[in-house]
Amino acid sequence: MHFFRLRDQLVRDLPRHCAALVAARSRDPALAFDTPGALRIALCDRDPATFPQRDVLVRSVLAEHRRQSHPLWPALLIVAFSPLLMGLRRRIATSAPTELDQALLVAFLESVERVPLRKNIAARLRCATERAIFRALGREQRRQARTTSLDAEVEVSVRLPRALVDDAEDATSISITEVRRRAPPDQPNAAAQREVA
Repeated sequence: MHFFRLRDQLVRDLPRHCAALVAARSRDPALAFDTPGALRIALCDRDPATFPQRDVLVRSVLAEHRRQSHPLWPALLIVAFSPLLMGLRRRIATSAPTELDQALLVAFLESVERVPLRKNIAARLRCATERAIFRALGREQRRQARTTSLDAEVEVSVRLPRALVDDAEDATSISITEVRRRAPPDQPNAAAQREVA
């Protein structure tokens, strides 16, 4: 699902979770809001003057999320931090935006579980999310590079038996064509040269 649609769906679903907010209000006075929508507005406020209050709110929401697993808390955090997530999404070039959206959400939610509940929580959460997404993307890139190079090596080592082909030149050209089709885009000639040798 595209990130904008997910965020909009989460905002539409917030009113369904009033009971969780009512229960949390009794435990944490910082969450004394009438509705999840009002809490969302306070969390999404970008006025620098309200930073200390937002920091307390984010810590309270994170604490509630860790205390009880309820869909309200991650939904509020995803919506509140959507500008951060969209900024990261714009910084990362990809041909698979849906997969990137999923990876960003996973990295963010992993960070939500791990970041310490201290002051300046928004910056801590941003840094942890950036580290998590770039670490995940690096692992995926290395995995793809290994898979691609293994595919190319397997193709290079396979040769058609000369007895199956009337002309030895045809056997070489068929093998080169197969290697070019499977080799990484940046190395087609190197793979073909190894086959000819």
